[in-house]
Amino acid sequence: MTEPAPFDDAPEAPITSEDATESPAAPVFAEREARPNLSRAPIGPGMWEALLWILGFFLLEIAGGIIGAMAAFAFQAIRSGGPASPVAINDLLEDAMPWMIGFIKLVEVIAAILAIRLRFGRNAFRMTGFRPIPGLHWGVLCFAVLPTAFVSGQLYALFQGYWNRIAEHVPSLELLEKLSSIETVQAMAESTSLPFLVVIIAVLPALNEEFLFRAAIGRGLLGRYGLVAGVALTSMLFAAMHMSPIHAAALVPLAVLMHIGYLSSGSIWWPVGVHFLNNAMSVVLMKAATMAPEDSRIAAELTESSFSPYLFFASLACVVATIWLLWKIRVQWRRETGEAWEPERLSVEPPPRSLEMTPYVPSPPVATVVLAGLSYLMFPVALAFVIWMNQV
Repeated sequence: MTEPAPFDDAPEAPITSEDATESPAAPVFAEREARPNLSRAPIGPGMWEALLWILGFFLLEIAGGIIGAMAAFAFQAIRSGGPASPVAINDLLEDAMPWMIGFIKLVEVIAAILAIRLRFGRNAFRMTGFRPIPGLHWGVLCFAVLPTAFVSGQLYALFQGYWNRIAEHVPSLELLEKLSSIETVQAMAESTSLPFLVVIIAVLPALNEEFLFRAAIGRGLLGRYGLVAGVALTSMLFAAMHMSPIHAAALVPLAVLMHIGYLSSGSIWWPVGVHFLNNAMSVVLMKAATMAPEDSRIAAELTESSFSPYLFFASLACVVATIWLLWKIRVQWRRETGEAWEPERLSVEPPPRSLEMTPYVPSPPVATVVLAGLSYLMFPVALAFVIWMNQV
C-alpha cells in the first residue's frame, strides 16, 4: 500500500528557552480535529524491517571489503608484472586498510541518507530531526560525554574479566572478540595519522550509525512499541551491530543516552555529536598509546584496562542524572496563546505548519538541576581519587 505524503516542509521558527511554569496555562488540544493526524506520515521500520536495514549495511561492508581486496590484487599484479604472491597482497591490504574502511564508511553514510529519503518521503529530514541543536542541549552534551565514555569503558573492563574466565573453559569464544572493531583500530593506530583516524573511526561512523539507528530504526520502533520498549530495542540493536559481546554490552548506556538526547533535543546532531566525541576520545587514547606507552598507562587503566567501583558508580550517576535532565528539558511546541501540542505518538517530528506553533525548551525543575550538578561534581572527585590511588 502506498503511504500518504507527509506534511509540507518550510523553514522552522527558532527554538527559545524559558520557564514553562511562568508561562500562561497551556491547555492541550482537546478536540480531535485540532490534532495533526501523524498516522499520515510513515512511522518507520518495524523489527523485521529494522533487521533487514542492518543486514543491508553489513552486506555493504562485505561488498566493500571484497572490492577492496580485488583492487589490491589487481594493483599488485600490475605493479609486479605477473601474479602477486599472497604475502605481497596481504601487506598491500594492511597498508590500504584505513582507506578501505574510510571508503566503506563514506558509502554507508550516503546509503543511509538515500534510504531515509526513500523510506520517509520528501519531508524525511524534517521528520527525523535534521535541525540545529538547541542551546541548552549543547551544554548538556558537553557535560555528558566524558562520564558516559567512562561508564562504557568501566563496563568493558568488568565484562572482559568475566568473559576471559569463561573463555578459559570455552576457547571458541575468543573468536567472537576478534570481530571487535577495537582490535581493528588498535592495529591501524600506529601507522595511520591521527586526523585520518578521527575521520574514519569517529566522524563517518557517527553519521552512518546515528542516521541508521536513531533517525530511521528508532523512529519506527518508538512509533510501534512506545518510549521504553522502543529505546531499549533500538539500543540493543545498535550495540549488537558491533559484534563483540563485551563491546556490545558496554555500549548500551551510551546508546540509551544518545536516544534520549535525540528525543529531547529534536535534533539528530545531538547523538551524532556524542557518538563522534566518544569515538574520537578512544582514537586519541589509542594513538597516544603507540606514541608514548608509559604516559598513556594511567589513561588506559581508567578506561578499559581495570574496573574501579568508585569511578563506575560516579560515572553512572552522571549518566542517569543526564538522562533525567534531558527528559525534563525536551523540546515542546505551543502557540502564542499558550496552547500546547500533544502528538499522537512520540517522535522528533514537528507539528504541521498550519498549526503555527513555536518550539521552546522549558527550564528544568530546581531539584533536577541540583541532582545533575551534584553528580557532575562527584565524577571529577572520583576520577581524581582513582588517579591518586594508581600513583600511590
